[in-house]
Amino acid sequence: WGMLPFTAPDAAGLKLTPGDRVFLPGIRQAVLAGLEDIPATIYRNDGVAKEAVTLRLSDLNADDRAVILAGCLINHYAEQRVSAGS
Repeated sequence: WGMLPFTAPDAAGLKLTPGDRVFLPGIRQAVLAGLEDIPATIYRNDGVAKEAVTLRLSDLNADDRAVILAGCLINHYAEQRVSAGS
């Protein structure tokens, strides 16, 4: 679970409804690699229809990506304390 600051370049045709799910295979590796265009699949609430979309994860620096990979800012700071030996 987590929040990612995605934008949807083709958002005009993207109609999400409550219960729809966005599946991002390999998202951790994509964030680690610094990818900006992330392929995703939308599974509709009825479980039948699915569609491929590209989401954009841009304008993130190395610190932003480290916080995302840690799960949140609190976890990021905790990891820094542990690695510093405090």
